[in-house]
Amino acid sequence: MSRDLLWIGFLVVVYVILKYKPELVNKILVAVAGKAIGKIALSQQPDTLTLEPLSGGTTKPEAKSAIDSFQRRGFQNAGSFAITEMKNMPVHFLAKPDEHAIAVVYEHPQAGVWCDIVCRYQDGRSFTISNARMGGGLERQPGHEMVRAPGLTPAALHLRFQRERMAGSFVSIAPAEIPNVFRQAYEQETAWRKSKGLSQAEVKAAAFEKSA
Repeated sequence: MSRDLLWIGFLVVVYVILKYKPELVNKILVAVAGKAIGKIALSQQPDTLTLEPLSGGTTKPEAKSAIDSFQRRGFQNAGSFAITEMKNMPVHFLAKPDEHAIAVVYEHPQAGVWCDIVCRYQDGRSFTISNARMGGGLERQPGHEMVRAPGLTPAALHLRFQRERMAGSFVSIAPAEIPNVFRQAYEQETAWRKSKGLSQAEVKAAAFEKSA
């Protein structure tokens, strides 16, 4: 779940840098200065997140539809929050304890609504499936598999999650613990990515995807 927050923050920074350039110039600039742009993008990424309870519910009809769909498949609400460091971006958590599954519905002002379904393993690994339409160009942290299914409905996403996640000993996470687990996962992912840096290939993939 934290991976998607990271790449969307990165895409927004790249977009701001490049939005006044013609498309061909964008590609030349990224090809030449990809690592520098990546460094700027990562420097803008907060190291930690603050989650403030969101009393107003969803702000986009697509988010409400996604939440309703997950609930029909047995997920229970686990809270809605505003992410302070991301201009109070709304995020909604749902849990299906019998499957050790967490669903996350994001509402981003530019990228729109997308969903993740996540499970964690006793050995520290995780598995995530996401219907986000962007973000395929970023490398993944070892042990944290991400399956991308752009545009898939929440119900279909859940079916694929059930079929495709790896077998293993899962971590049981109570609904009340999910916000803290979300923060911790984000912080670990961000620390790893900042220590690694963004490669020129990652920057190019994100920029070309944005302009597609």
